[in-house]
Amino acid sequence: MNARLLVLFACAAALSGCVALSVTPVGVTGFAYSHTRTPLIATGSPERPNKVGRATMRSIFGWYAQGDASIEAAAENGGITHIHHVDVESTSVLGVITDVTTIVYGN
Repeated sequence: MNARLLVLFACAAALSGCVALSVTPVGVTGFAYSHTRTPLIATGSPERPNKVGRATMRSIFGWYAQGDASIEAAAENGGITHIHHVDVESTSVLGVITDVTTIVYGN
């Protein structure tokens, strides 16, 4: 019986996942809920951006993840050909569902 219990705990530990998709500033965490926006890159372009594009990916329980949150996808979704700056927005609820969105600003 003890061996079965040990195997059960080993399987539970092996199957438990941590969500590694969350992008937050150092020291900013929320166990139950977090919602942050962090700058990723900026160009030296003097133009004021007038378009915004977003691309999102989602992770559920750290076991299943889907989506394309690339800068290229976000720029395409916003019809942007000249990138001004890029932010990353991350939302996590209990580490169960995590969304990461790349936000591209430009023209």
